[in-house]
Amino acid sequence: VLEGNRLIHQLTHRAPHRLYGSCTINPHFLDASLRAMDVCFGQWGFVQLGEMLQYIMRYEMNSDAVEKLVRHAMGFGVPVQVHVSTSNACQDLACNGIMHLTDLMERIDRVPEAHYILAHASGTQADNPPVIERYLELIDEHFGRLPQNVWLEIRDFNSPGVSAALARAGLEPSAVFVSRDAQNWWRSLTNAAARDRSVSFLTAAGVLRAAARAGADAHESDLHGALGAHWRGDAAGPVDVRR
Repeated sequence: VLEGNRLIHQLTHRAPHRLYGSCTINPHFLDASLRAMDVCFGQWGFVQLGEMLQYIMRYEMNSDAVEKLVRHAMGFGVPVQVHVSTSNACQDLACNGIMHLTDLMERIDRVPEAHYILAHASGTQADNPPVIERYLELIDEHFGRLPQNVWLEIRDFNSPGVSAALARAGLEPSAVFVSRDAQNWWRSLTNAAARDRSVSFLTAAGVLRAAARAGADAHESDLHGALGAHWRGDAAGPVDVRR
């Protein structure tokens, strides 16, 4: 487990402040995974646990072993990124997003104080209808709303799921991704936050690309610092977009 992460560390070490490490583990090898996390987060400055590949490694997020890993990640102040299918196109664990999400929500119930990232939950360009619409319906049914400690990651910005998620948050997609008015970009986020909507579904890289496209003055070092080692000790919730 450690040697696999060492390869990631060697790669990120070659591009400091551009690439950030994510610690990959296997709950079937719990002790080795915990030791690897100590090195990844304690020595190398990795910024998240995951992607949790339950569909490949054949485990459940809602298990005792994963709970130990999630709580260990909390000790380092890092979020947990969890695979959720981009297609929800089959009935088995390989690509059943409903199964992935249901399992994860049960984990969130047991450890609600951790921070979770739903990997590539926005879906792909081929989504019709967007898978995220069903995912968000399930989240609303289970929690009442998207919890403040849950992020929906964007992998494909040309996915119709991105517009669907923005619309549910009360955001106008064209204002976020097309407008050259930087004030309008941030105003959209501020308005959503004022209505108590969760708008924390953009990855760090995605925020930078969207901000650049909108002509917004986003500082890469500040953004990554907020998500990385410098703010770990103080992080008690999602980034306040109203600041």
